[in-house]
Amino acid sequence: STWRILLITSIALSLSVTRVSQLPSATALGTALIYVFVAGMGARASIEGFAQAPAFLLGAFVWIFIHGAFCLLGARIFRVDVHSAAIASAANIGAAASAPIVAAFHRPSLVPVSILMALIGYALGNYLAPLTGHLARMAVGQPA
Repeated sequence: STWRILLITSIALSLSVTRVSQLPSATALGTALIYVFVAGMGARASIEGFAQAPAFLLGAFVWIFIHGAFCLLGARIFRVDVHSAAIASAANIGAAASAPIVAAFHRPSLVPVSILMALIGYALGNYLAPLTGHLARMAVGQPA
């Protein structure tokens, strides 16, 4: 449920600034829990759904194209190299599952930064998703 995810996120963020984060096994445990989280999301996915909703699949491709255009535009405006923009893009789209892989390909020294960007995205997304859902309901005229 939404509240459970927000509670777990809040606990994890709170523990990250305490001495618990300095334990020798904290990084390994955190990584394992991220993998469990990502696996849980993937386990609920249905590939059969692609055939049933081609408009959503087309929308996803359009959205990814727009995302790429904004990444390139942002890289140009802020004078960031394409490698860093690709890593940031992977952190936004694929999160902790793909960001380290893209970082290792483009610039291995940025693997830890890519994981940090993905984790910040997880944390912000967990808090902003309910707000976004509420705003979407308001936009279509449904009660919150």
